[in-house]
Amino acid sequence: MQNQEMDNTEAVKATFLSADFDLFIQGGIDGERPIAIIPDDLKAVLAAEASLLLLSKTTAQKQYREHPDIKAQDYRRVQAMLDHGEVFRDREMHLGLLHDQGAWFYAVIKTTKTGKAVFLQSFRRTNVSDIERMRARSVVVRPAK
Repeated sequence: MQNQEMDNTEAVKATFLSADFDLFIQGGIDGERPIAIIPDDLKAVLAAEASLLLLSKTTAQKQYREHPDIKAQDYRRVQAMLDHGEVFRDREMHLGLLHDQGAWFYAVIKTTKTGKAVFLQSFRRTNVSDIERMRARSVVVRPAK
């Protein structure tokens, strides 16, 4: 493993091992945290340089308020979504990720205009009727693996 890849893996691991991650996802701590590593195929689709998917305080607060069923440990699911999920595009600089992990989960990631950062914008459970609507209004970039 190259040094940068190892550094990224350690950064994500540190997020989930940190004692204050629960407080962070409630919006109680400023900043942003790396929660996953973006696969090369999705970096190319987004025209992004960034390898780490970040969760910002603002998004964490919104998630905690609008999707209280999503717990700290659920954010670990995002890596499998990036690696194996069905990927959609319905807006520029955004990708939707859909993955069945015993329950359906949907996430939206967004790159900055410069491509130097990629953020988790939304993460939630979903259902079959919602999935059908997503597929109808989007272009599939990558089928589920």
